[in-house]
This record gives sequence, structure tokens and C-alpha cells, in this order.
Amino acid sequence: MSAEQPAMTEKTFTAAELEGRIRYDGRVTRLDSGVGIDWTNSGFALRARCRGDIRVQLSLPKENQAGNYSYVVGTVDGETLTPAQIMERRVRVDGPGNYVLIRDLPEGVHEIRLIKVTEAQIGLVDFHSLTLCGELLDPPMPPQLKVEFIGDSITGGLHNLCRDGDVIPFAQEYEDGYHAYDGFASRLLPADIHVVSLSGWGLVVGWGEPREDYSVPRVYDYTSFYRRAEEDAKWDFDSWTPDIVVMNIGTNDSCSTDDDPTLLSDETFCEKAQEFLCHLREVYPSAHIVWAMGVMGFGGNGRMRPLAESAVARRNREGDRRVTFIPLPEERGGGGTHPTVMGHEQAAKALCDALRPLLAQRTPEANG
Repeated sequence: MSAEQPAMTEKTFTAAELEGRIRYDGRVTRLDSGVGIDWTNSGFALRARCRGDIRVQLSLPKENQAGNYSYVVGTVDGETLTPAQIMERRVRVDGPGNYVLIRDLPEGVHEIRLIKVTEAQIGLVDFHSLTLCGELLDPPMPPQLKVEFIGDSITGGLHNLCRDGDVIPFAQEYEDGYHAYDGFASRLLPADIHVVSLSGWGLVVGWGEPREDYSVPRVYDYTSFYRRAEEDAKWDFDSWTPDIVVMNIGTNDSCSTDDDPTLLSDETFCEKAQEFLCHLREVYPSAHIVWAMGVMGFGGNGRMRPLAESAVARRNREGDRRVTFIPLPEERGGGGTHPTVMGHEQAAKALCDALRPLLAQRTPEANG
């Protein structure tokens, strides 16, 4: 006869008390008052024997841009959400408060996830505590495969919940990282993913002044670029080692300079590409590095594809054979000619199909 389960009571756990008892996903920042959850598709996962509502105490940090807000969503027991469910269930974090992440859970053992579906550039989130009726169990194990995604608005899922020509009042209203190609890929492979993505940023230049400030490599070494005043602001690359790094950047280098190509020469782009590819190899000696492009085309006259392919070929010639270029299918029916959810899904399928042979080639050392 099984032992009788203890009565369920409501408990609140601070972020400090949750260390080691929940699993954080993505690059997160440990703070005196909690944990910073900033990047697309970052968050946490837990297992609990519980019932009723799951509440989280969240706030906006001082680094947050004035007037901005973020969206997070909760999932239960590995469920897959539709875009309509994201719109219905997402939680708008617009100030300090106790937010209901999950409602009316039936009594039992459940796996709960919090996923941030909007990007860091739009808004940051501080996580302070968790309240549930029940008890925490050991946290769920992440998928064995680890993939890091580095990108721009495509990787962040910008405007994938609307159509081209729609009026877009605020970017975060129609941004859904869960249904971006990286979110889809995490479920298809499956994989434990980290995402570093910023809308409008490029490999060398982006949409902003001065243009060279909007370079993704400038951001990449920080746990959270918008919290770079923190004492431990630099990311510890030894703390989480991906099997594959997917960089999907270059679109903004092209579209922000197509009207005046003198703003970015092909030579400069290729040299900066070499620098970043070499840096990725330095921090991740055994990862396979993939440059994936094409969801929003390859720029005016297809300019970016041969440049990216040339940069990859140079790395191969110089002895790094674990660098690959993968073209992705183009689809631009979303807001601002960004891909729709359908376009993201087809890009994810194409990417995963191309990644699987690379995964099969991994050495025991790379797998370990």
C-alpha cells in the first residue's frame, strides 16, 4: 500500500531558494533580488506535485526601456501551443506583480515551463519568486542536444503573428519566439537552446546610428547586453557548451545598406565574418558552426549569400572543416515582410533536415 501523500499547502519560494530546484533555460543573469530572464526562448522549467494556479513574481528592471513590456507564456507537461494559444495565454509583464502563469491545474505531478516569447531589446524581466500549492520535485532534465542560435529579428520571431501591411502598434504584440524557427527547431530535434537575437542588428552594421554600434558580435560576449553594468556581465562560455551554433545574421547588413552599398564593402563584411567565426571557434572548440540564411532573402541582387559562402569556404580552407553554410527557404508574408509562423516552421524543418547529418558525424569527444 503506497504511503499517503502529504496535504498540499500553498508555498512561496524565492529565486534564491529555487537554485538547484528548477532548471533555467538560456542565458540568465543571477541578481541579488532574483534572476534576469531576457533573451528570446529563455526561462525556466520545474516539476512539482501540485494543483491550482502557478504564480510568479516578476518585475521590470531599471535597465528596461521606459514604457516597454514583455510577454512570457507558461506550458504544462510538454504541451505544444498554437499561435492562437500563445495570444490567449501569454502574460504581459508591464510592472512589478504576482502574475498567474498557469491556471487551475488538476492535482498531480506536472512539468511547468516559463518561456519568454519577446526579445531582450524590447524588454527585460526579473524573476523573484514562485508560488504553488504543493511541493517541488527534482527538475526535469533538458534535451541532451545543445544548440545556440545567434540572430536578428528573424530569430526573435518579430511580426510573425501578423501579416504584411497590418498596422503594428507595438513590436511585442506580434512577436512570438516560441513560433520562430529556433523555437520550432528546439521541439523538432529536440534540443536545449540558447538564443542571442536583436531586431535590426547585423554582423557589421544595422538599423541605427552609428550603424557599427548595431553589430551582434558587440553583444555576444555578455550574459545580457542590456545588463552589462552587472559585475558578472560577461557570459561564461564554459558553463554551457553547444553541439551546434547556428548564426543567422547578415540580413540587416544588406537591407540597411542596399540603397548605398558604400556604407559596407564586401571586403569589410568578409573580414568581420572571419573575425566572428574565429571567435566562435575560440569559445566553442568542438561545436559545429552553421551559417544559416535566406528566410528574408539574401539582400539586393542576392549579395549576402556568396559573401557568407565565401567566408565559410575560407574557414574550411584554413583547416576548420566544422563550419557549414545552410540556405533556408524564403517566406516574407509576415509584418514588415518578416516570415509568418508558417515560414518559420518551414525554415525550421529545412534547418533540422540539414543538421541531422552533421549530428550523425559527431565524434565521441564532441558528444561528451
